[in-house]
Amino acid sequence: MTFASEDSDLAVPVAQDAGFTLLEVLIALTILALSTTALFTAFFGALERSRQDGFASEARGLAHSLLAEEENSISPTARHGITPSGFEWSVHVARSADSNDGAAMLHIATIAIRVAWQDGGITRAVTVSTLAFAPPMRGP
Repeated sequence: MTFASEDSDLAVPVAQDAGFTLLEVLIALTILALSTTALFTAFFGALERSRQDGFASEARGLAHSLLAEEENSISPTARHGITPSGFEWSVHVARSADSNDGAAMLHIATIAIRVAWQDGGITRAVTVSTLAFAPPMRGP
């Protein structure tokens, strides 16, 4: 099909397929939908992982804080508790078997701290443990 211009005697050709077919548009929308789904899945996965890392970071901070408390006054003990934010913690301090001998020059204690929390029905936990020099035990 050609149209003639009023100003000239030349005919200008016009293409008959000057747009997209319905099938091409549907394929493009399908590709866009799949791409968007993949991006949202990656984004929300990263967001969930960031939330989990936040809990783990808070638990590690609590564990190291409890460890610092115990290192200042090392004595055999076992205690536990729950923080207002829902972290369950336990502290266990025990002297090594060699340290129970009164003649030992070095007294070593094991300090173990466990902090646990619920994450979507799954119990997650952070455990920190160390060895520390302990003062000699007093008493008979």
